[in-house]
Amino acid sequence: MARETFVLKEVGDFFNKNFINIKVECFKDPVGKKIGKKYEVKGYPTLDWVDGNGKKIYRTMGVKNKTTLIEEAKKALKTWKK
Repeated sequence: MARETFVLKEVGDFFNKNFINIKVECFKDPVGKKIGKKYEVKGYPTLDWVDGNGKKIYRTMGVKNKTTLIEEAKKALKTWKK
């Protein structure tokens, strides 16, 4: 997804407008391992939406195409705004 989906202008524009985005290597990087353990990441790709207090508000897993990824992100926004 990093090479094919996140690089698409529509996806990048939507995510950059609505979120602070980070990519974490949860299995090899020492800091990433701590993050992965905290959020219970079991495999890739796992996308977690986290609020400003570190509380997970939404998760999606698996490869997504442009349309599905943006739909999932909209669901995360609705969950956060509840």
